[in-house]
Formats: sequence, structure tokens, C-alpha cells
Amino acid sequence: MNKRFLCSIFFMGIAFSVPQVKWGGCMRLDMFADTRQTYSTPDGAWMLWPEKIVCDDQGCDINAQGRFGISPAYSWIYVSAKDKIGETKVKAHIEADFGSEFPVGLMNIREAFVRVKWEKSSLLVGEYVYPLVAACSPRTIGWHGGGPAAPYAYFPQVCLTYKTHDVKFIFSPYSEFDYVSTGPIGGSNSYVQNSMTPALYAGVEVDKETFKTGIGFGVKRLLPALSTTTTSTTSLVEKTIVHDKSLASFLGAVYGKVKLNDYVFRAEAIIAQNGFDLVSIGGYAVWGANPFTGARSYTNINYATGWIDVEYKRHEKLQPGVFIGYAKNLGTRKSVYLDDNCEPIFYGDDEQVAATFRFTPRIRSDFNNIEIGFEADFVFAWFGKMNRKGKQSGVYRVGNFRPLLITAYYF
Repeated sequence: MNKRFLCSIFFMGIAFSVPQVKWGGCMRLDMFADTRQTYSTPDGAWMLWPEKIVCDDQGCDINAQGRFGISPAYSWIYVSAKDKIGETKVKAHIEADFGSEFPVGLMNIREAFVRVKWEKSSLLVGEYVYPLVAACSPRTIGWHGGGPAAPYAYFPQVCLTYKTHDVKFIFSPYSEFDYVSTGPIGGSNSYVQNSMTPALYAGVEVDKETFKTGIGFGVKRLLPALSTTTTSTTSLVEKTIVHDKSLASFLGAVYGKVKLNDYVFRAEAIIAQNGFDLVSIGGYAVWGANPFTGARSYTNINYATGWIDVEYKRHEKLQPGVFIGYAKNLGTRKSVYLDDNCEPIFYGDDEQVAATFRFTPRIRSDFNNIEIGFEADFVFAWFGKMNRKGKQSGVYRVGNFRPLLITAYYF
């Protein structure tokens, strides 16, 4: 009888346990200035590279005009709940900021997930940062996160991890929600959904006290269009035909983190294809079209990125650091189709971007719940006209300098 009584109390305790609920957030203000127009979010706070030269009728560069901005868009708030069922730890978390592009200031879900942890493994279900970003990312002050050299994205996913000793295995099928691929109808998650195939990420990393290193692989499949419409050159009759041409894109990465005395070094190298959804360069282009059905075939724009981030952490109240990142377009494996004006049918950020370079020294100070940070952001971009190899010819360089000051209060 005593055993039954104790068991009933035990299971009642599990069934009626009260989770620990916590809420908080950050009130943040970004103040910045640019020496020319930039490719950035509408509020200007998230900047990737300077805009290319666009001349008026007198040969003057329209984008040479500078820009100044103040943005509260990356203030954020969260609610989380923690619970324990036997030896199983459960956490539910939802977090939102105001960095939505449509329209500016609309609340945007950043994270919304449930994570279950056991002794050696864990299972996460919901909207969470891309596993490669979670594994290794720079400590920049600006919300660019080191892009386009460093990937940055949140995806709805199922992420399973298993750790034995110092080795961790990561596997995650995921889709797209806020960070999406692009195509004939613009940015949309329909390209992944219509492919009937989840994107996949798999990685292995070794994590010790003073260093961490790992490799990651990713693949996604897109179906850019459900149908194509063509017009007969003889009868001028339009015909719509089902389209089933898909495109598979791949990613390979190696990354590491090392602690040496008071310094922390982080670095990453990536070779990938079609990086639009990861806020990187690349994309894809049409390489052929069926003259009778109009069905298009696509080819990936390959690219490579590399970055290093160094931080000095001897003093908690004052932490200087520097980020250096480079992204390079590597062209295509198949010949890109060019129209009568020698223009490609390209889906991505900008087909004229050949490379970008970012040098960003910074200093941040944390005291109590207040953070003040300053970043001197030097960004260069090389532009040219895309040729049939998917590379740019007639390349020229454009630069931008952005001093950035942020103040943040965490609660």
C-alpha cells in the first residue's frame, strides 16, 4: 500500500508540476550614418553592402548620397517556460523583435520553439536559428551579423542533437518562414514547400573547454514555378503547361572557436550555392528554356565565404574586437542564358555583385543591464555585368563607411 501511495504521489507531481515562467527583453537603439546609399533593410539598420553606381543623365552617381538613421527596430521581448518531467528537461520559448520589413515596425517572430533535453541528446521543434549559425557566429555589434560572409537565418525546424564525450552530432530537417528563398514571384517559402522536400542540415563538432571545431553540410531543393505560359509565334495563342523543373543547392562549412588567454578567436569557411535565404550572395539563374513548353532549367550561382572574429575579454566592462569577412562569387557550372540585351534571368539579391569585403573593428561596454557599443564598419563591394559563366566582367569597386553607436537596456 505504501508503495502504491508513493507512486501515485510521484506521478501526480509529474502531471501537475508548475513550469517556471520567465520573461524579459531588450530596449535597443541603433544610430548610424553611411557615406553612400546601401543595400539594407528599409530602416537602414541591417546593412549588407554599398549600392552600385547608378548614373543620371549628366553622369553623376545617384547613390553617392550619404544616409543617416536612428532605428529601434531590433528591440525585442521574450517569454520562456522551463519544466522537468522526471529526468527530462523541457523548455518553451517565444521571442519577437520589431525588425520586420513589411511594414517597418511590425512585430516579427524570431524564435518560437520547444526543446526537450535528456542526458546525452536533445530535440528542438519550432522556429530557431539555423544550426550552422548557432554553432559558430561572429560577435558584431551591428545586426548584419557579419553578412554576407557569415550566414544568418532563422528557420522552422526539427533539430536533433546527440553528444557523447566531447563530440556532438547535429541533424535538422527544416523549411522556410521569415528567411525565404526567392524566385519568379519574389521572396516566398512556396519554392521549398512545393518541392515536397524539406531542406536538411547535418553536422559534427568537437567541443572542449578551450576550443571547438566542426563541419556542417546542407542541402535544399526548390521548385521555382508550378507552370509556364508561352505564346505561339504562328497562332499567337497562349498555352499554360505544368512545370516540374526543380533545383538542388548544397552547402559545406568548416568552423572553429579557440580561447587563448584573454582572446577568443572564431572563424568559418563556406563553399555553397544559392545563398539568398542565408542572407549571403549567390542565387540562381536560368540556363535553358524549352521553346515549345517554355519550361525553364536552372543553375546555381556558386560562392565562397570566409571570416574571422577576434575578441579581447580580459575586462568584462570593456571588450574590444574586430571582424573581417570576405564573400566571392564563383560562377556557375552550366552556361547562363542571356536575353537579347545580354541580361540574365537571375533570382537573388543582385546579379552584379562579384565580391564583398567587410572590416569591422568594435568596442562594447557592459555594466549592470546596460550595453553601449561602437562599431566602425568598412564595407567594399565589387560589381560587374554577369556573363554566361555566371561571373562578373568589367568589375569596379564601391565602398561605404558606417560609424554605428548602439545603446541597449536588458531586462
